[in-house]
Amino acid sequence: MAATTMGLLVLCVLVLFAGPIAADVVDLVISTNSGRVTRSLSANESIERLEGTIAFMSVPPTLVLVTYSGSSFSGQLVFVSCTYTDNHRHALSTASTGSLVVLTYNETYALVRENNPTDVIVEYTQLMSPLTWFDRISVGQGVRILADMLPWMLTSMDIPSGADVDAYRHENFEGPAISWSKTSTSAFLKSFRTRWQNETMPEPKPLDHVTLYSGGYASNATLSMTAGQAVPTTSFLWQTFQFGFFGVEVPQGLVLLSYLQPSFDGPYTIFRRGFHSYPPQLIPSRLNSFLVLHETDPLPAQTPTNVPEVVCQMELDTISIPLGSSYPYIKPEFCSTLKIPPGLTVILFDRPWFLGGYSLWTQVDGEKLPWVWISRMRSLRVVKHEEAPPSMPYSVHDDDYVKSFVWKFASMMFKIGEAVPGVGEYEKRSKTPIAFTIPPGIVLVLCSDFNFEGSCMSYNRSVADDEELLATYKSYKVLRSNESSQDNLTSTDFVGCYPPANPYLSWTPIFLQANDTIDELIYPWDQNILRFTVPRGLVVVAFSGSHFQGECFAWMTDANDIGEWNRKIRSLMVLPASNWSGCELVRREDNMIHRRKPTAMAIAASSMPTITTPIPPSAPTPAAGFKPREIQPEARPTPSTSLSFESSNSTKDERSQFDKQVIISSSTHSDGNATSSWTTSAPPELTLSIPSSSRTETKQDASFSTTQAPSMSLQPASNGFDYLPLAIACCCGLALVAIFVTRCRLLRQSKALKTPHDFSSISWRDLDLWRLDIPPLPLTHRLATGATGLIYLSKLNGQSVAIKTLADPTSTNIQAFVDEIMYATQLQNPFIVSLIGVAWTTATDLQCVMEYMNLGDLRSYLSSVKSIAWESKVACALSVAEGLFYLHVQQCIHRDVKSRNILLDSVKGAKLGDFGVSKEVIYGDTMTAAVGTLRWMAPEMMLFQPYSSAVDIFSFGVVLSEMSTHEMPYADLVDSSGQSLSEEAIAGCVIHDKLRPSFGKCPPWFKTLGLKCMSEVPQDRPTAVQLIFELKSQLQQLRRRGLSESRSDTHRVEMRNT
Repeated sequence: MAATTMGLLVLCVLVLFAGPIAADVVDLVISTNSGRVTRSLSANESIERLEGTIAFMSVPPTLVLVTYSGSSFSGQLVFVSCTYTDNHRHALSTASTGSLVVLTYNETYALVRENNPTDVIVEYTQLMSPLTWFDRISVGQGVRILADMLPWMLTSMDIPSGADVDAYRHENFEGPAISWSKTSTSAFLKSFRTRWQNETMPEPKPLDHVTLYSGGYASNATLSMTAGQAVPTTSFLWQTFQFGFFGVEVPQGLVLLSYLQPSFDGPYTIFRRGFHSYPPQLIPSRLNSFLVLHETDPLPAQTPTNVPEVVCQMELDTISIPLGSSYPYIKPEFCSTLKIPPGLTVILFDRPWFLGGYSLWTQVDGEKLPWVWISRMRSLRVVKHEEAPPSMPYSVHDDDYVKSFVWKFASMMFKIGEAVPGVGEYEKRSKTPIAFTIPPGIVLVLCSDFNFEGSCMSYNRSVADDEELLATYKSYKVLRSNESSQDNLTSTDFVGCYPPANPYLSWTPIFLQANDTIDELIYPWDQNILRFTVPRGLVVVAFSGSHFQGECFAWMTDANDIGEWNRKIRSLMVLPASNWSGCELVRREDNMIHRRKPTAMAIAASSMPTITTPIPPSAPTPAAGFKPREIQPEARPTPSTSLSFESSNSTKDERSQFDKQVIISSSTHSDGNATSSWTTSAPPELTLSIPSSSRTETKQDASFSTTQAPSMSLQPASNGFDYLPLAIACCCGLALVAIFVTRCRLLRQSKALKTPHDFSSISWRDLDLWRLDIPPLPLTHRLATGATGLIYLSKLNGQSVAIKTLADPTSTNIQAFVDEIMYATQLQNPFIVSLIGVAWTTATDLQCVMEYMNLGDLRSYLSSVKSIAWESKVACALSVAEGLFYLHVQQCIHRDVKSRNILLDSVKGAKLGDFGVSKEVIYGDTMTAAVGTLRWMAPEMMLFQPYSSAVDIFSFGVVLSEMSTHEMPYADLVDSSGQSLSEEAIAGCVIHDKLRPSFGKCPPWFKTLGLKCMSEVPQDRPTAVQLIFELKSQLQQLRRRGLSESRSDTHRVEMRNT
């Protein structure tokens, strides 16, 4: 569509400068009170007073229709120019048109110039619109970013005598200039500037990258590659470069090599210095990999002629695939026919990375493959016949498949019994309406997100393309009706390996089942695995080298941030946790793993649940008469999404916006050395340029739906409702809470009764690295007391510090204290209370020296100060959210977020206190005290259920209620006797009645945010990133308005400048 539109516009321009044609007229259809009137106007003909409105018009490319809002050619001007076809007519709202005139282009230029004859006139048009806009540019001026003019696009220029226009194919006047001294136009322009012909412009800085253009308009995206960068598969570029590349610019010193085959296999086309418009080698069906080299680099060797080859018929070409070739990521319909010589076997896999089901093909003499495999092939290998895996039964009968159709043409085939957790956009090949043919007794399940998450819909009969089924599906299952239980519909046993999310690229995550292996990742996945989701009972093992060599690391639970490993993973395997014996055993078996053949495994999914449920988009509404059953996904924690590619292991990435330059990769290998060889699997930085006006600022969804606080009544009802089951449930819940509280008490008592151990058994680890070269500090004032810990105020080098010591320095307590301190050494963030160092002379006087916060904890501050400005409250909440974000990306769950663990300072603002496993000891709180942690605890923790970082978000919501009311959570609730509710009663109501603390009088958005944080289902709670975005937005609004709810408050705390 884009190519057709651009071609028609270019045709308009070509005709425009071919000179006037005598027969050219503007045809008008004018609606009047008495009916419609047809008029034809030639150049310089006009209508001084228009009676009626223009219903339709057709303007030839050599003329311009100028309409005026008033009669007698007065008022506002609107220009209408070239139509897209000879006889196409455009509807135009002209109710305010009072007069009009037909002009030639030269006359139009003169009209726009008025009394400025030296100005350059620039014509802009809109796609699929007859409207034209003429702009006047004084000599010496220009447009740095043409995309900023959208929806207007440059069509032509009229340049007066003595002036020149320097046009550029890059924004900000970068790269070589295309100089014009007369009326001209060109595609692929990104910026331009005007100058006098006798004026000398500075030489532009030479380009160091090849630029590929997705189209000729300034709004089209470009891909920039420097020498040494290589793209082994184009599948991940499909989202933005669906139609390939319409142009390529190669600067001096570089060459671009484009391959018909993936993985830089087979012959290639060389693009040397210059600009190449509409090269046929760069259309999608003829481009499967490409790379950039220095002009002086040796060219890659071609395939030896003595290597046996398989002949593959592609859409437009025939290619030869030599023995030993492995294509881990190919597009559907990559091959339609195969010609296989004796002794070779082609293995076609129905999933990328040589996973899933497969079929073996031998001694085929140019025969057409079954459509099942033409549409389902996702990876391919050519091996010797004796090295092929055992045959795997694979039906090609239509009744064993659900078939999809796009505009009545067969598109994809889904095998009955299979579960596919990841479907890339490149696989669907079309965004048009899809129809499905579903055999009787079969249920098709489509899910809006990967790994059977998001919004899932089930279909049990054939669906027409006008019924608008879930066309945006990213995973699917095909089940028999007797297998389609609720558990089977959305359960999964796949480990998910997720790259960063990006609106411009089609990154399909990698999904592995038990015993699946990938011996070598290719770009871009080899350096962009951001997080893992790991079902219970599995372990995912990553290696820094291909074929399971190098460093090794394993994850048995979800990991939302894998640190430095996101840039160094080169091979992967998934094993049952029961079979995992550590990396050393894997290394001893690496030769066996390297030689491993594909395993013929069942494709049907089991009922093992996994974790990661992003907030689903709303599903399309089916047509009338068809009501698919909506599946409620299992409760799973929500991962952070929309991550920047710029530096995936840094804490700022999760919040950074996609800007004009989106970094896709980095050049650093696990050994820290940069690479420049085209053969590397980890090429250097590859840059995707999205024009500024068309760029998408990807932000976390901060528009949370309102959740009403549950109403609570402790009075007996007068209805005839049977409360016995409810009473039994509440009693069971209270009993569970009582057990929980008793267990905590016994645990603390058992700790207190333990006898001291021999201090020689203590592991001091690297504590000496943090030792201060001073004796233990004097303890001047006690700040807090706990069961085993004491906090004192002291001085270090004249500065106030907080000192933690042990009240009962047993060997067990000392070891726990050492572990806690060592953990704290890893936490360095402006929103976390800092560790300064450690002092001791003996094990019993060990001191932890921490940053001192002079306003104390938030709980005490709220109790003592009755009025605080909302700007300060929001700033405080933002700081806490920043601290939680830091902890969560460190794979840490605070587990005890509450107002007493939030410390305030008159200069430094608010910080989160995190002291490892003993944080409740530091502040002297117990699980059963009147101010205990049960009031802040998430329901899943109370029920001893598995939990994630979402428990911190729940606690944060409780803290927000404290900020609003200045009171303890649930302090306003009493029982029937007027007494305050016990901790156990509150916990029971939170679990069974969905009780939440009140917010009092506060801004509506603040209450909405707090209640959203305390959602019953963990994955419905916002992430720390979403909290930061919402709070920062609200804080900016408060500061812009200069409003707060307590302008005269003398106790306002100036929080950290965020």
